[in-house]
Amino acid sequence: MDINSCVKVTFRAKVKNEIPSDLSEKIRSEAKGIDGFISMETITDDDIETTTSYWKSMISVREWSQNELHIEAKNNADKYYEWTKYELEE
Repeated sequence: MDINSCVKVTFRAKVKNEIPSDLSEKIRSEAKGIDGFISMETITDDDIETTTSYWKSMISVREWSQNELHIEAKNNADKYYEWTKYELEE
């Protein structure tokens, strides 16, 4: 699939406390299980974490946004991050 014809979601955050690796892996595994998932990569530079994920369609992004584990992670973001920011590119 041409990466230019997909949906790119970028999550940026200032890390306050590191997410436990088992939780991080569980979240990635859940994302990979969504129909339409293409890829996900995370880069941390100093205390700024950037996770970029690529999806085949907005339908896939919506499905991921409604995933129970993803919702729980977003609701608990203040445990791990000082601030968060999401960007969406179609």
